[in-house]
Amino acid sequence: MREMFRPDLVLTKAGRPMATVEAKARPLSGAFETAALRQLQVFSSEVGSPWALLVDPKEMRIYNKEKRVARLSTEEILRDVFPVAPKVVGEQTLLVAVNRWLGGLSRRRDFLTRHPELGEFVRDVEDAVASLVVVA
Repeated sequence: MREMFRPDLVLTKAGRPMATVEAKARPLSGAFETAALRQLQVFSSEVGSPWALLVDPKEMRIYNKEKRVARLSTEEILRDVFPVAPKVVGEQTLLVAVNRWLGGLSRRRDFLTRHPELGEFVRDVEDAVASLVVVA
């Protein structure tokens, strides 16, 4: 994998990449959103993951291949995983939040009832393990 193309986080299940996560510290819009999405698509292709998550302080976008499946409120996810709201929401906070949120997502029936479009995603990433990609 080339040094310039390294995802923030990859979730693997049984050794197989299931989801690639890219976090951005500032809200995405316009050309910045387009560039971040292209970057995420390259990351996902490089590691071979079917799911991709692009998260910023406002929204989390979940893609299966290149098709957007869901657009969720990051604030809702942060409230779900942190007992006290973080003072600063940068990339590391977002990555910790996404990792914790995904770890318990299959048990959050109320969330899944509100977002039935995430059923396949939840099944695929359930019990996945987060890891950083090691660059050779």
